[in-house]
Amino acid sequence: MAVEDDLLAVARRELAPSSRWLLSTERNPGGFVLVAQHPASAGLVLETGTFDRDLAERHIAWWMRQREFAVADAAPELVHPEAVAGVRTLVQAFEWPTVQVRAVAFLLFEVDVLTADEAGWIAGFVASDAPMVRRPPNGS
Repeated sequence: MAVEDDLLAVARRELAPSSRWLLSTERNPGGFVLVAQHPASAGLVLETGTFDRDLAERHIAWWMRQREFAVADAAPELVHPEAVAGVRTLVQAFEWPTVQVRAVAFLLFEVDVLTADEAGWIAGFVASDAPMVRRPPNGS
């Protein structure tokens, strides 16, 4: 088994079995690179900075615990991926707290720009201080 396959195995062990993250590895001049893609995320790239297998595995195992993996995996199937990506970009750029994210998500639901599932996920998972639980637009 190639080192890249071992690194992918380390990364996949950190994900839930139902995870929709697509992972790939490659080598660059500075070490191994892990690329993670998900329909509800802008994606993540980790450059390990080393060709040492053990050190690269430790870097990847630690990196896979980033909050973004859980946030994206909690997303529903996206009906409006462009709107979701736009909201996520604004949330990050302006560092909106949960209360502001929830207001925008529910407004976009009310005007049919987001589905109830999309709005509930954004409201409960996207802000850095989010409770990591769905917040349905109807308040239940």
